Amino acid sequence: MKVFLSILLALVASPVSAGEPIRCPLAMPSAVEKELVPVLEALAIADKKHNRWDSDYTAALDRLYRAKGPAASEARIALMDYFIGANASDNLLCAIASDGSRVKYLLELYSRCDIAPSSSLATRDRDQVMHLRDRALKLIKEGHLKDACSPFPTGIHHLNNVERNVLLHPQAFVLLDRVGLLPPSVREAFARSLKQASFSMANPDEKYQVTDVIVEEGLPDRRLIFAAKSKDYVLLSYEQGGIGHGYHVLLFKISGSTARMAWRAASYDKTSTLAELGSAIRQDKMDDLPAIYW
Repeated sequence: MKVFLSILLALVASPVSAGEPIRCPLAMPSAVEKELVPVLEALAIADKKHNRWDSDYTAALDRLYRAKGPAASEARIALMDYFIGANASDNLLCAIASDGSRVKYLLELYSRCDIAPSSSLATRDRDQVMHLRDRALKLIKEGHLKDACSPFPTGIHHLNNVERNVLLHPQAFVLLDRVGLLPPSVREAFARSLKQASFSMANPDEKYQVTDVIVEEGLPDRRLIFAAKSKDYVLLSYEQGGIGHGYHVLLFKISGSTARMAWRAASYDKTSTLAELGSAIRQDKMDDLPAIYW
């Protein structure tokens, strides 16, 4: 009896280890719950507000993305049982990419086993989100998971008051409706931040790679919605497909023949004009957490 209890406690209390055969635990390890539940509680509150960009929720996600240790690693996998938002799902995959060799075992464990926290106000939907875990497994087996996640540039900060004022009073901007009208310094800065050999973005009326399944080789991953240029700034608004369809805004500061990224943000809503962008900023509907995949 004592032997049985010791095995049971080991299954319940400890995060799993890579290299072990797949055995479904009787419960989620308490250390994993401790990492996971704060995110689920914040998710439930955000859903009640009908606002997946709720600052408490996005901050809880960001903490879990960055948390270290086996319990945090497993909690990230467990979070895949919930629909956390399209952009957040992209970010979750990228966070998982840094977890090393144990990720594959955890993904397989949570795919085969129904492992839930002891209590949660958030709604689980394993069937709806299973494709995300399957995609992660596929990318790991093919060795492409890290390649699928763009590195985040350093030095990006939340929108400061000067640049907020520039975007809220955009009279000095001139609209640009073609990618070819973007200054070379902006295209170079964008590609450099993504560690790409060259800048690639479709024009507003052109096809682009809107899903994760490649149906036509050579299409850009992003499509311009609109751009605008003033003496000191260039603004890009674009959309991106993939695991989650997202809308992004990038602001570049121009100095002579060079450009640096001054601000970037994402939104669930498409911003098609400078006025719409200003409205989204005023209503705090833009999210510029460092973990946003862009």
